[in-house]
Amino acid sequence: MSFKRFHVPIMGFTQSQSRESGMEKIWRQLREEIPLKTQCLVHPQRWNADFDGLAEFIFRNGGSETLVNVYAYSWGCGHGFIKLAKALRKRGIQIPQAVLCDPVYHSWWRPWRGLFPAVWNGPIVVPGNVWDVHSFYQRLNRPQGTSLTLSNKLAINRTPVEVKATHEYMDDTSEFRDKVIELATRGVARTEPAGRTEERSDDVPAETV
Repeated sequence: MSFKRFHVPIMGFTQSQSRESGMEKIWRQLREEIPLKTQCLVHPQRWNADFDGLAEFIFRNGGSETLVNVYAYSWGCGHGFIKLAKALRKRGIQIPQAVLCDPVYHSWWRPWRGLFPAVWNGPIVVPGNVWDVHSFYQRLNRPQGTSLTLSNKLAINRTPVEVKATHEYMDDTSEFRDKVIELATRGVARTEPAGRTEERSDDVPAETV
């Protein structure tokens, strides 16, 4: 049996499976909310996990017609989400929804850039197989969420929402968690005109489940 949709939570720089995090709490709630017989909930991934391997796993168990929702925090946005989106794009897989929490810019050459104020770094360039992005940011301390640029000109970049919390608690806020649960538990129809994206028109899903 192929899964119709995958849900992928991606943790931040200081997080791992050895300690509970806001991303793990969201994962536990998603287990109660989504139909696991037809959809696959991936366990929370570290920000620097093997995302090419994960994309191949998703392709093997869902095919190119499956859809992937991503929920990411901190460097899980600036690195993990971007790596996964690019790997999925190579396999013709679309990401209809992404929810990003205080997305911190990442660079292997200059990792300290993420500690600068957001206006001094970024933007994070989102690959063209991503269709709808919700984001949350804070300005109480650093690192802090930076701006997003969507490669797909038909994609929707929702107005970022400021949350009154410090970076280390952002993935535990109700604003972020509620948006993840809302989008994970409902389908979103895509009826974009053919041939108008940077991706091949046959890669664009006509509908989601």
